[in-house]
Amino acid sequence: MGVRTMHDIRLIDANTLRKDIHTSYSDDLGILEHIDNAPTIDAQPVKHWKWKCVNDDEGIWMCSNCGNEISLEVGSPAEFEWLFCPYCGANMDGKRKE
Repeated sequence: MGVRTMHDIRLIDANTLRKDIHTSYSDDLGILEHIDNAPTIDAQPVKHWKWKCVNDDEGIWMCSNCGNEISLEVGSPAEFEWLFCPYCGANMDGKRKE
């Protein structure tokens, strides 16, 4: 099978899949057993945070999750598509309500 990458792995709702298969197929026992016996992976919820401007004159931006700072000569992290904090991996899409 070779080496698996993150692009090969998808997180799914196995309970919803079981229900859909059960209602769609009359002979589903084997399929449901495969779902129940499938390996699981540890997953963590995605953190949604945002960049906060600490010092506009010096171009210093801080991750609202870990507090680490980055420095940009011009522009904002969003303009340069800094979608994740390089220190803690937080998703910097600003969806988190603080």
